[in-house]
Amino acid sequence: MRFGVKEPKQVFRNVQELYGCANWEFTDTENGFEAVTTSCMLCTISKKMGNFSPCQLYCLSPLEAMLKGISPNADFSVMDTLWDSDKCSVSVKLK
Repeated sequence: MRFGVKEPKQVFRNVQELYGCANWEFTDTENGFEAVTTSCMLCTISKKMGNFSPCQLYCLSPLEAMLKGISPNADFSVMDTLWDSDKCSVSVKLK
């Protein structure tokens, strides 16, 4: 594991530590967890500079890819993004 990721929540924590963009908080669910942040430096800067949402391309898709690398059967669902809402929230269901 090049990025040092061994369990699903580490995906969010390691990206947070490396880039400092978002401060993810976790809530455990019956078969996984939800990750939520109410601030993201990348999204804030992008909103000030124009009308392109960086959420999927630069954040959520890479997070999902890393997560699937260690838990291939996990279900990664984006519920909200800071581009369109007051929070970014992701549901991860582990199978």
